[in-house]
Order: sequence, then C-alpha cells, then structure tokens
Amino acid sequence: MERSLSLFPACCVIILLLAAEMGPMMADARECKSPSGDFQGICLSNDVCATICKLEGFSSGGCEGVFDRECICYKDCF
Repeated sequence: MERSLSLFPACCVIILLLAAEMGPMMADARECKSPSGDFQGICLSNDVCATICKLEGFSSGGCEGVFDRECICYKDCF
C-alpha cells in the first residue's frame, strides 16, 4: 500500500509532462487552387491575376501553365 502511494505522485508528474509536451494540435493548412472565374485571356501578369483572385475572395493568385497560361487562384483549405 505504501509503495503504491509513493508511485502515485510520480505517475501524476509523468502524465502532466506528457500532456504538456503534446500541447494543442493544429492542422496544417493546405493550399487549394482554383481557376479564376473572371480572368479573360492568356495570363501574362502574376500581379493582375492576384488582384482579380483577391476580388473573387481568394488570398492570392498567379499564372500557371507553359503554353496555355491561365490565372489560378489560391486559398487555404482544411
């Protein structure tokens, strides 16, 4: 009985240390891509694309593609 009482505080300390080490777990945000719905024509300027994407509610945007460059908008998704 005395031995189990002496182990109890040690077990509590170990549990507290493990709980503190884990901390709050946050999910890493992924970046979702979507073609712009408002951009017209071939995308030649990342700045223009980003501006249009922001007007559409995205966080940013940029031109992608080699021959058929299109404006792709980005936002964080979970």
